[in-house]
Amino acid sequence: MTACCADEGGQKPLLVYSACERIELQSGKFVSMGYHRKSPRFDVNFGSTFAGDVLAGQGTITNLSVGGCSIESQIPLPTQSVVGLKIQLPDSQWPLEVDQAVVRWVRGHTFGLEFQALSEPDTTRLQQLLQDLDQGPLVVMHRTAH
Repeated sequence: MTACCADEGGQKPLLVYSACERIELQSGKFVSMGYHRKSPRFDVNFGSTFAGDVLAGQGTITNLSVGGCSIESQIPLPTQSVVGLKIQLPDSQWPLEVDQAVVRWVRGHTFGLEFQALSEPDTTRLQQLLQDLDQGPLVVMHRTAH
């Protein structure tokens, strides 16, 4: 999707290639201002298992947000695959369960998932974890010790 509009103050013309990329007109040229996600991502190292209609496997979640994650795995999942996901959180013996996630991109042994459906309790757990990660890894480690 490409759209042209003005920035929040109505001053600079913008060209938006996608929901994430922001392009500004500077000195007569459009310049990429980088990608801006809907929600922040946090670098993590959490174990996970996933299963779809055809494939199932294990992987390591390398970054996480409220809307999705990236996973390194030896199991190749095609783009648009739909899977259920279990994330082993450091503060719980019970995994966080994502009922439905869609593979949005694949690069080598890494793929990106967009979360489609989580239960209300798992959504709350994910939001709490992300708040803790935002405060720093010591908060997550401290919660794990209790």
